[in-house]
Amino acid sequence: MAIDINETSNEIMMMAQMKVPCIMIDNDNFVRWWPSITKCMQQSDFIAIDLELSGLGSKDIFASQIDERYKAIRNAAITRSILSMGIACYKIDSNNGYFKQRKSNDDEHKLIMEQIADCLEADDELSNDSFNKKIDEETNDKIQFHTNVNVFHFLTLNHTEFVMETRSMKFLVQQGFDFNELSIKGIPFYPGNDGSSNESSSSSSSSSSKSQQPSLRRLIELLISLKLPLLLHNGFIDLAFLYHNFYAEIPTKLETFMADLTEMFPNGIFDTKYIAVAHLSCSYLEYLFQYAQRSNYFRKLKNSLHMVLKFDHYDDQSDIRIFDLSPKIMQHTTNNGYNGGAASGVSKICEPYSKYGWCEKADRCELSHNIDLILDEELRSQKNSKSKQLIDQLLQIQQSNQDLGDNSTINNNNDNDNSDEQINCEMTKEPLHKKIGLHHAGNDAFMTGYYFIYNLITNHKLLANIKEFRKLNELSRYKNKIFLSSKPRPLNVMKSAYNKCSKGHREKLANIKKKYNLT
Repeated sequence: MAIDINETSNEIMMMAQMKVPCIMIDNDNFVRWWPSITKCMQQSDFIAIDLELSGLGSKDIFASQIDERYKAIRNAAITRSILSMGIACYKIDSNNGYFKQRKSNDDEHKLIMEQIADCLEADDELSNDSFNKKIDEETNDKIQFHTNVNVFHFLTLNHTEFVMETRSMKFLVQQGFDFNELSIKGIPFYPGNDGSSNESSSSSSSSSSKSQQPSLRRLIELLISLKLPLLLHNGFIDLAFLYHNFYAEIPTKLETFMADLTEMFPNGIFDTKYIAVAHLSCSYLEYLFQYAQRSNYFRKLKNSLHMVLKFDHYDDQSDIRIFDLSPKIMQHTTNNGYNGGAASGVSKICEPYSKYGWCEKADRCELSHNIDLILDEELRSQKNSKSKQLIDQLLQIQQSNQDLGDNSTINNNNDNDNSDEQINCEMTKEPLHKKIGLHHAGNDAFMTGYYFIYNLITNHKLLANIKEFRKLNELSRYKNKIFLSSKPRPLNVMKSAYNKCSKGHREKLANIKKKYNLT
């Protein structure tokens, strides 16, 4: 599809921007934000979770035998701790965009005919402008998949002894994690089973008042009560830590753990890493997010179905941190390769990082770890006419951005993600080694959910209503399948007739069902 720059709207001409508001939750503001957190979770269709951990323990977490691997992961979950948790709440907007248009074609046709009849009866002329506006609105509805998102980042402080691995501490500090803030403002929790020493949900009268206070344990109880699909990335370890730290003592046997998870999340667990390995050469989270982000923008350029994100606005902005996750598409690339070479500060791509999202040299590596450059090179290396045409279009748009002036800015409302969002035409001068944002639990939860929703859109079939869509039939082949590194097959989360659930889980789930009046 050729783009006429003279006819293209500003929102298409400007490269996609994404400013993600993340609500930073700590012990000082947990109670104040609790109603908003629970409301967002209750209104969600999917919830994505990511954890930052104090360590992973021994290398046996990658053991060839799955039972040995689980034993090591279980030990890590008991001896190490969760330092922060990100929760991203995604809700499909059925009142705007695609599902608004799909609700009832017959009713819409009937309404339009009635409106035309009313106009004719009143001897009014049908305005071409109003008619064209109606057509434009219907066209946009057909290709826009509206999704509401709320992102929370919880600072969590284990009140029992745990191991803090030096390597993990160094990595988190490099990513901006503040351990002083953790020690002062971390939300307290006690791992393992409910008990008198922790923030449990015990129904006894002596602890009834305490059980009504906001806590991380109550947060996970609410998540389980909602029976929503749970989204994770490379989720085996996160599931173990989440279970032991905020739910109950983790079972000794893998089969028991799987049986418990099946009952905790009856509508399924989806691992985006497992989804990715089925059709992409790279599967680390930042790559997947930027791949989906770019692809979503390209779909918009082609007038195909694409995602439009909306973030809720809160009057209290003091606890909200804005993360700029905007892609830098083709800003350092031409049809013949990178602009300027070494003279412009553009370095060659680090191949290990490009493939795995990890480089043993880390910050000492002189090659680029920039995902934008990696994806630019992948696009440029595709030797076909469609890719060449797309590159020409992107470079044309990029040149138009520069012509508009370095400081030209267009402001929008709260819409986001490759749509009518805040757009800054200034070419940023960030170091090309730099990765977008920070390694941050809130960001990572958001990225996990984004990639999942993108896959829903690209795999969707024409569905009559939102209820059918929420069944996730298009991605059912990925349900309850957890990625296992160095294994050809995933870990299946399932309960067999021969495996019983753990006692701690049975008691816990019974309390949750009673508390939330579940059957």
